[in-house]
Amino acid sequence: MSKKNKKMNVRIGATPKWFVGAGLMGIALALVYLWVDLKCKQVSQEIERCEREYAAVGKNYILEKARWESKLIPENLDRALLEHGLSMKFPTASQIVRVGADGRMFPGQPSEARAKRVLVPKASLSH
Repeated sequence: MSKKNKKMNVRIGATPKWFVGAGLMGIALALVYLWVDLKCKQVSQEIERCEREYAAVGKNYILEKARWESKLIPENLDRALLEHGLSMKFPTASQIVRVGADGRMFPGQPSEARAKRVLVPKASLSH
């Protein structure tokens, strides 16, 4: 009697396709998570650097503002003028001419007539 060889469809150690797909999807999601986490850390480091720079600029602004305000004190202005050999005085009220944004003088100033004589261009006088 002869025995016939029959192939038996036995699956030994084979994994289902859905399990392999789920594993690959899990690996892909883990890689995406790691990439997003890295980008978030980079952005947070950039924000911290910008905040430090902003604080430094604010500190420099305050120091420069205080330095400039100390130079505007009348005693310090007089001292600076003497150091440079300049002899200047503040103008009197009659010497101040106030001009608006459009270039016209405000009416009723004590020096309005004098300013009109000084500020009139010579070319307009010849016509």
